[in-house]
Amino acid sequence: MSLKSLISGDVSNVFMNTSEFAETITRFPHNVGAGVQVTAIIAIEDGETDEEAGKAHVHIGTALVEDSVIVKVRDRFTIRGDSVQVTKVKKTTAGMIKFWWKRVEHESRTVGFGGVL
Repeated sequence: MSLKSLISGDVSNVFMNTSEFAETITRFPHNVGAGVQVTAIIAIEDGETDEEAGKAHVHIGTALVEDSVIVKVRDRFTIRGDSVQVTKVKKTTAGMIKFWWKRVEHESRTVGFGGVL
């Protein structure tokens, strides 16, 4: 058995096991309505405030899925209850696909007579 097949087996049996590292997320392909559940390893990075987007908080992170899952830029996923959008996709050498995602949370403002309150 080759090292490559051992690694592929570990991806399916260990890393993508929801009792171990992975969790279930829902993929919504760009411009297609139906969601499909997939298993992924999620990493959430510290967010940042984007002043140019009007005081928005930008949440970013990465996810690893098995290479049999089709992921494209602009696809949407539901991760831990939040809707995120794919910004970058890269196939790894370990039988997985890594994708980067972001979610922009705009600061709510109340507009009243004479401007923003």
